[in-house]
Amino acid sequence: MTTTINEQAGSVGQRWRQRLLEWQRTVQRWWHTQQFRRQPGAKAWLAQQLADLRSPEARRRWQAAAALRGLWLPRNDVDTLRAALADAAPLCAGRHP
Repeated sequence: MTTTINEQAGSVGQRWRQRLLEWQRTVQRWWHTQQFRRQPGAKAWLAQQLADLRSPEARRRWQAAAALRGLWLPRNDVDTLRAALADAAPLCAGRHP
């Protein structure tokens, strides 16, 4: 089977299209977060969720992570989020079968 120049260009075009779609999703997520942050009470809510990410209770960390889903977060908050999600089974802690 031979590959033509058009087939190669199509695959390059598909990769560029995929990159463009990823970039558009990233920009859209950033824009929605900026709009959200302008809402009354959003700053306090966001501060509470970020504080809950540092909670010693696994359940609170995971609930905060779920609440922050889809929001654009600064790099240091993303690192905090990663650390908060390090629990293997956070919602089962303290329960006995």
